[in-house]
Amino acid sequence: MKRLLGLFVSMVLVVCLITGFSGCGKDKTPEEDKTLTEENDKQNDKENEGGIAIEDMMLPDVALVRKNGRLSIGITEHSPFHYIDTDGNMVGVDTDLAMLFSIAGLEVDYSFVYMRPEEIETALYEGTIDCYWSGVLDTEYPDLHVSRSIPYMKNGQVVVVPKGKVNEYKSIEDMKDLTFSVCKDSYAEEALKQLGYKYITSDFEYEALFAISAGTADAAVVSGLSVDTMVGEDRDYDYLACTDIVLDMGNYVVLFRENSDLAVGFEMYFNENRGDFLDRAMYYNISTDMIPEI
Repeated sequence: MKRLLGLFVSMVLVVCLITGFSGCGKDKTPEEDKTLTEENDKQNDKENEGGIAIEDMMLPDVALVRKNGRLSIGITEHSPFHYIDTDGNMVGVDTDLAMLFSIAGLEVDYSFVYMRPEEIETALYEGTIDCYWSGVLDTEYPDLHVSRSIPYMKNGQVVVVPKGKVNEYKSIEDMKDLTFSVCKDSYAEEALKQLGYKYITSDFEYEALFAISAGTADAAVVSGLSVDTMVGEDRDYDYLACTDIVLDMGNYVVLFRENSDLAVGFEMYFNENRGDFLDRAMYYNISTDMIPEI
């Protein structure tokens, strides 16, 4: 945004200089004026490459996306939301849902842009992405100036332990003397903090699960979606098992630019096509109970 503002100021100064010195030289011919305009347009296009062009800044987001013919989707790769399968293809529940919204909802193409979470707000406002759709819980990134979609999927924080100990614990109170491993700033961390239980934090859920085998934690608390794809027989963590203990629930949302009409469009699409979201949940072995009622 600062770059665009600086460009605007620069353009104003150029106009002022041209106006101020117009009497010092001969008047430009129409052909020279046309050439100057074309050169300025090319320079503007070059400087705004990858962002929102000045002439498009006042367009509503839906109109802008349709004009560009593409929805640019910010992501961070992690299962089951976005990951690379054995054939080298990008797959995942959020991958599929974002593709559906782009093609069926907005009738445009789509592209995925890898980024770090700290880049989200800048990328949205500079126009590098139109939304961030990558397993974001409604309580995450509270300081961002963004619009959040309605919840499209629920999340339960499930307690995971070594397979041989799964029957030892019937409630969270039975686990008060254990050390837990959780993702930093997650629902799980907040729940354990309120309980006063001991825990360590990780950046990713697979690290939280690995802490059990590493001996730095006795149990882990991770997203119910991760349990479905990572824990159990024929999964990466087949030596672990999930208990029936669920600490808290959260909701997954999509992040858009503040006051974006794309958020309204998403709500309309979800309400009319909830069945497609249910199908994608079942395809990735996610319980259909995780898809909110309309």
